[in-house]
Amino acid sequence: MKIVIVDPEAYKPYSLENLSAGGLGGTEATVVRLAEAMDALVLQHNRSDDAGRYRRMLPLQKASHIIVVRDTLQAIQQAEMHPQTGIFLWLHDLAGPDTPRGKILAECASKLKRLGITLVCVSDFQAADISKNFVGMLPTHRPMITRIYNPVVVEGETASGAEYDRNKLVFFSSWQKGLNYTLQVFSYLHARNRSLRLFLADPGYYAGQEYDSPGVVQLGSLPHARIIEHVRSSLCTFYPNYTFPETFGLVMAESNAVGTPVLTHPIGAAREVLRGGGQIIDVPRIRILADRALQRFSRLRPISNSILSRIGAMRCYEDRINLWRSGERPRVFSRAEFSLNAIVAEWRHLLSSDSSSTRHNP
Repeated sequence: MKIVIVDPEAYKPYSLENLSAGGLGGTEATVVRLAEAMDALVLQHNRSDDAGRYRRMLPLQKASHIIVVRDTLQAIQQAEMHPQTGIFLWLHDLAGPDTPRGKILAECASKLKRLGITLVCVSDFQAADISKNFVGMLPTHRPMITRIYNPVVVEGETASGAEYDRNKLVFFSSWQKGLNYTLQVFSYLHARNRSLRLFLADPGYYAGQEYDSPGVVQLGSLPHARIIEHVRSSLCTFYPNYTFPETFGLVMAESNAVGTPVLTHPIGAAREVLRGGGQIIDVPRIRILADRALQRFSRLRPISNSILSRIGAMRCYEDRINLWRSGERPRVFSRAEFSLNAIVAEWRHLLSSDSSSTRHNP
């Protein structure tokens, strides 16, 4: 079995070295782990030289299976060039109706089906969301969809109950995943309790931005092992994201794997990934109403946030943090179905059951 992973959208070239050196996002880290475990080649559109299994986007020699990361049109192109090869479109992003990726999937549905391209989603939430693109289509026009979780790999012990700093919160996701709101909520929490600190790190995708807020500690882009050390020693992963649904939520799964709870909202795959009571709280209703009212008046948002804080819209976060600081922190654990061995077994089963003999020439 010769497996090739094609990444036509990587922000920058990456390899196993980046996993230990830092500056690698969740999708890229997952590609590296799968490639290493399955002895797969990884082709990257912006790589100028080869580095072991991580190579330039050159014409493929014969492969038994090609896994294309994210790009629907690239998956179709690979299927047309390699009609006897099993082709899989590995989706990591939001791609439901009304999203750019979803619209392309809907437009290409019958071609994906005809070429035998299987869509691989990273959660049941994502699979259900993507399926909405094909509502109303005949079954013969709908591509096959399956779900394989991302592997969760953390360094060191994973048992719950390790010592932690009850005043330390962490946020280790990209800025667009609710960081501005996280900082607003933390500002309120810090004003109520000056001992609290919020540690920030990022994958290194974007130009650095300084957040001059009391209690905020910026760490920049860190190696994965260092991030896990910070998560393990924290009261919680503070993730009050209610605007950017996670298709899997690797940061959340990794947090639970080292015994650290997550404080977040019930959007995306949060309920699917997290286990352990009390980690998910509803978005304050008044926050939702305020957002609707301010859709056309974004300049008024800072004033709105101040007013909402005064009338108690942040209390749900404060109450939960205080509960956990007082000793009622939930016990959370790693999940066997997220282990690298389990995920590799699922991929091998999917690839081995794929029948290229049923494919049709374009």
